Amino acid sequence: MDCFNDLNQYTNEIKDRIAASAAAICVMKENKIIHEWYSGYHHFQKGARRVDVFSQFNVYSTRVTYVGLAAAIAIHDGAIKSLDEPISNYLMTYDSSILNNTTIRHLVTRTTGLQFQGDGVLRRCEAGTSFEGKRPEILAAIIKNATGKTVAELINKRVFEPLGITESEWRTAGKESLVCDINDPNSYPTLRLESDEGSDRNLYVSARDLAL
Repeated sequence: MDCFNDLNQYTNEIKDRIAASAAAICVMKENKIIHEWYSGYHHFQKGARRVDVFSQFNVYSTRVTYVGLAAAIAIHDGAIKSLDEPISNYLMTYDSSILNNTTIRHLVTRTTGLQFQGDGVLRRCEAGTSFEGKRPEILAAIIKNATGKTVAELINKRVFEPLGITESEWRTAGKESLVCDINDPNSYPTLRLESDEGSDRNLYVSARDLAL
């Protein structure tokens, strides 16, 4: 559609400016796709696959919203009583005196005041007083301890399957549809492959699935 030409052009300019090998746009209205646009290749090396509707991009920080949705499902089901429950109720391996009155709400709003280091934790400041980096793996651990299920298991069963989402997955091995990470046009393309539990930075999603 002509009304999307400026959006296509802008996205392509940004792709080139940040030295990305690929870009995609999918716009939906009233549950129907009204515009799709794909540009580039899965990496810059010879023989790279052209981006298409089946290409899956690593969505990195966007994956955190999937972890948050799993937490919302756990609260809805009563496995987690509320956002204001202490995280110490679910993180028994950490020193409860350091966790103190830190709640799940502090965790999801990134204001715990804690620094997690492997199996240990340090108190940096009082909960609710400072903004910090996101810790989806801690929230994922709480979800698993509360429900007995991983983030991926909850999202697959309660979200992906009912909506017919089939091109979103936490990848542990490579496959042809995955778009590579590019740090520099001259660098070697890589794929981030980690756990399939749903908290790591390995969620690959097609443009259509992400729009839905």
